[in-house]
Amino acid sequence: MDDNTDGEIFDYIIVGGGTAGLVVASRLSEDASTTVLVLEAGKTHLNDPRITIPAGWPALLGSDIDWSFHSTFQRLTSIQKELYGRQIGLPQGRVLGGSSAMTGCVLMMPSRADFDAWAQMGNSSWDWKSMEPYFRKFQCLNFPSQTDIDEWGLSSSFPTVRNSSGPIQASWSKASENCHSKALLETFSTLGGDFEGDVLSGQASGAFANPGTIDPKTMQRSYSVSYYQQAQSRPNLEILTEAYVQRVLIEGTSETFVAVGVQYFHESKTKIVRARKEVILAAGTFQSPKLLELSGIGRSDVLQTSKIPVKIQNDHVGENLQDHLLVGVSYEVVDGFPTVDGLLRQEDEALQIAMDEYTEKQAGSLSQAGLGVVSFLPVPGQKDAGIEATVYDILQKYPPGVPDPPQHKFLRSVLENEVEASAMYSCYAGQGNWGCSNAKDLMKATLAGNYITLNLLLLHPFSTGCTHISSSDPARAPIIDPRYLSHPLDLEIFARHLRYLENY
Repeated sequence: MDDNTDGEIFDYIIVGGGTAGLVVASRLSEDASTTVLVLEAGKTHLNDPRITIPAGWPALLGSDIDWSFHSTFQRLTSIQKELYGRQIGLPQGRVLGGSSAMTGCVLMMPSRADFDAWAQMGNSSWDWKSMEPYFRKFQCLNFPSQTDIDEWGLSSSFPTVRNSSGPIQASWSKASENCHSKALLETFSTLGGDFEGDVLSGQASGAFANPGTIDPKTMQRSYSVSYYQQAQSRPNLEILTEAYVQRVLIEGTSETFVAVGVQYFHESKTKIVRARKEVILAAGTFQSPKLLELSGIGRSDVLQTSKIPVKIQNDHVGENLQDHLLVGVSYEVVDGFPTVDGLLRQEDEALQIAMDEYTEKQAGSLSQAGLGVVSFLPVPGQKDAGIEATVYDILQKYPPGVPDPPQHKFLRSVLENEVEASAMYSCYAGQGNWGCSNAKDLMKATLAGNYITLNLLLLHPFSTGCTHISSSDPARAPIIDPRYLSHPLDLEIFARHLRYLENY
């Protein structure tokens, strides 16, 4: 890593050394005649056990590698109106590898219907057929023993095995070490929710055992840093960490504006680096629009409020933010059922046992991904005329708005579909602290005893929010307003799924 790039010129400058940034850097630098620079605000933590140990991620929430964003309702109130004034923590990785360094190591294939909908809305090259080869290219799927294939029912959920040899290693845990996930799989089967589809084909309905981004040889996290490691010896690639980009340099007139470089802060100095071809923003959901606005690209009222000259008027920057709400319900389990509550309570004995099992046998609770089984389900009671209102009735009650966001037509078709999922169910063997506002406290057990937590995630929220700069100071965090549950359909659908979760 070169610490002196001030005043240099590269073909490509990539802002953000996270999941997207490192992939793009690796691919572009395959051409030896092309020079690539990656600027990452965080540090390098390649051997940090909080990252490498698969279950170490709770220790990263609110830590030195977390941007620790928070949602705010307005510039002054710092609340989410529909959540009764709560402020929601939004962790994001500030480290080489980005947020892929601090997730729960869960690998989830996307929905075919989602990508095809993007194509229908105008992004023709983003349909499933076009994207599917790249889903194979990034990963290397390592199937377990035949015993675990049978225990997890992988012959049903992954019937078509496709060759994959990408840098991201993926594997399954042993069913014998994952009792709670096995129980969830059996529960959905008993309820008539047997899996239908093919996960690798983007069609999944029902419960299945999902792989985790864990290398089965080392039992360590596999994440986007793998792209850096396979390309780091290339002389045409430079990656600079602890380099905080402040704005994109834009030159020309209103008709011919061109991004020619970036200004960044590194080693207590403001520096400039220029690009011959492109500046690529890969700074994440919140930081990329922030950088555009700091550079004079965005809504005129937002820029003028912060006294930033408008170079390119674009009302879409920072808008149409969609985030998935997640809620959990914790239940106490019978004595003897294995959970991680001792770890969440930071009990010395539990921590020592787990660490010994991981270091000596590469096994146990620390070797597992955050989720081992998930279930994708449509709106419950869709065919039941006896419930309070059918899906058709709900959609009639809340007709499309004027104007209506373009994705809402697709979202309504999902609700009407008897197979396409509108929520994801999962579980983990421990107590959930769902009343907290700080992500750091989410995985802290506050009660004695052992628990299992059932989770519910809204897959296709209708509510849309925004993220914008809070001032012209690049060091200031953006204002993030997801407007959770601001659309009544989200509350209706969420409530139906939650009732179903509580009943089973």
